[in-house]
Amino acid sequence: MAGNCCAQQWLQQNEQYMRGLEIVPFDAAAAAEFDKLRQNKKLKKIGRADLLIASIALARGATIATRNLRHFRQVPGLQVEDWTD
Repeated sequence: MAGNCCAQQWLQQNEQYMRGLEIVPFDAAAAAEFDKLRQNKKLKKIGRADLLIASIALARGATIATRNLRHFRQVPGLQVEDWTD
């Protein structure tokens, strides 16, 4: 049963951390950015999920912190940083 104790603590720590995060909605501005990105044939190989993330960031003027620079650097106007180094 010791494993349950540690798992419960881990869950509680993650729940506490997540309470401080802001949920950013996919709104009309992000949808408009997504439509623009989907029309760019050079971005066809980037997955839908990454384009949705990029759309939200573009609509909000936000920077994406990611290890996936290969995909996100292809998106015109998107600010990208790698915080893993």
